[in-house]
Amino acid sequence: MSSPKMEEPAERGLIGNKYVLTIAILLLTITLINSWYLSQTQIVQGADFSITTVSGENYSLNSSRGKVVLINFMATSCPICRSEMTELRKVWDAYGEKVVMVSISVDPFSDTDDSLRNFASSFGANWIWARDVVGATADYRVSGTPTTFIIDQEGQVRYRHVGYTDASILIKDIEELVNRN
Repeated sequence: MSSPKMEEPAERGLIGNKYVLTIAILLLTITLINSWYLSQTQIVQGADFSITTVSGENYSLNSSRGKVVLINFMATSCPICRSEMTELRKVWDAYGEKVVMVSISVDPFSDTDDSLRNFASSFGANWIWARDVVGATADYRVSGTPTTFIIDQEGQVRYRHVGYTDASILIKDIEELVNRN
């Protein structure tokens, strides 16, 4: 008499079911793409903040109404931020004071006023520099550096770029806003 053939146990669970796994991955992908798309196109009012610059002056976002503002959240310890400085310098060279540029360190304990001044000077970056001691990083929901926001003349966030961003992209975004009026 032969022993009954034992069947292989069917794979069960979320990972075992190939169809469920495929659908889960597809839904996750759609959700991530949708989140990214909304973050790129959502127009929201830029959170006002008042901050002391490394030169000791006060700056507030509301004081720049009527101008396009580029806010770059960065840290001197961030290698990508250092690389991106040459791109920001190209934007500064293209627009100068026609556009307000503000670089804000998200690491105010390591990036002192002196270290930020030296960092800016090493790149010929003559725009506004400050340390975030007022919570602007949280207000703008910055989760990584560099993160750059471009705000229109009415104070609305029009563009958000996370990570290294080429000057040509920033200039295109700014040009669209400058030519709008």
